[in-house]
Order: sequence, then structure tokens, then C-alpha cells
Amino acid sequence: MKRRSLIVGSVGLCGLSGCLDDSSVDEPSDSTATSSDDDSLEPPFTIRTVDAPGSPAGEMTVPRSGALLVNFTRMACPTSAEMLSTLGTVSDTLSDDHDHDSGDAPVRLLSVTDPTRGLSPSETELAEWWDDNDGRWPVGIDSDGRLNRYYDVAGFPMTIIIDSEGTVHWRNRRGTTANNVLTAIDTVLEDGSD
Repeated sequence: MKRRSLIVGSVGLCGLSGCLDDSSVDEPSDSTATSSDDDSLEPPFTIRTVDAPGSPAGEMTVPRSGALLVNFTRMACPTSAEMLSTLGTVSDTLSDDHDHDSGDAPVRLLSVTDPTRGLSPSETELAEWWDDNDGRWPVGIDSDGRLNRYYDVAGFPMTIIIDSEGTVHWRNRRGTTANNVLTAIDTVLEDGSD
């Protein structure tokens, strides 16, 4: 019976700890990730966005002019789905303060999946998952995994705030609260990082 309890407890702990991640920290940062053997991993990156709520079909360049919050997510990860709820609150708060459609927002949001690691959903499957999880900002597919590799995504979800040069100014692994994300955005903007 003790072994069964240990197994059940271990499975529960894994479910709470994120999807294939090794830490849970908000990390201020002023560096660009460079952990790759592939020298061709240099910004800018083009992410194909899918037609879904808040996400027009097309392309988005990373980095872009101004600050950008990038959420690396995975469809089969419950922690990633929970983080979308948090980012929904962040998106709503930013929308209340600024007109996103006019480009007036101080920071834009983008969620990205990487089909080279785990599930490889079709655009329709991703759009349905996005709708089911109340996503309402652009969601895209990092088709070749270059963006994930460049920013050293070790597990999901991972969220970063970058400037127009692609420099990471804040990083979170596994998930956090909307207040923590909003505080990080304020700090990045106050520091003049786009």
C-alpha cells in the first residue's frame, strides 16, 4: 500500500510541476539566449499565426517593434492551459488600459506551439484548443522549433518578455499569477526596454 501511495503522490506532483520543466522561477534577465549548436538561430523569426479567437491567420515577426510577451505552450500540458487563463487576465487588463487594435498597447502577446517537440496539431486542432481555453490574442506555430531553441525552452509553459532586439527582460517557467506578469511588464516598460 505504501508503494501505491508513493506512486499516486509522485504522479500528482508531476502534474502540478509543469510539463517537462526543471524550475519555477520568475527570472529578470538582460540577455539573449544563445544555447544552440545551430549558428543559424538568429532573430528575427517568422511565426505562422492561425485563424482563432483574437488570432488572425498570417505571420508575426519575433522580435517586433516594441515589447512582446511570448508564451511557449503545449496543447497536452495542463499547466500550459492554466497559464492561458492567467494571460487572459493580463490581456484583458492591457486591453482596458490601451487600444490593442490601434497598436497602442505597450506590450503585445503571442502564444507559440512547437510541433517538433510533442504534439503536432493541425491549424484547426490548435484553433479549437485555443477557443476551448479562451485564448484571445495571437497564437502561432513555431514550425521548425527555432524560436523555442533560441530562447532555450526546456519545458512548458514558459513565458518571456523581450524587447525589439529580442533581448529577454523577464522569464517565467511553469506559470505564475496575472499580477506577477503585469508587474514584470511594468518593470520592463519603466526600464525603457521598449
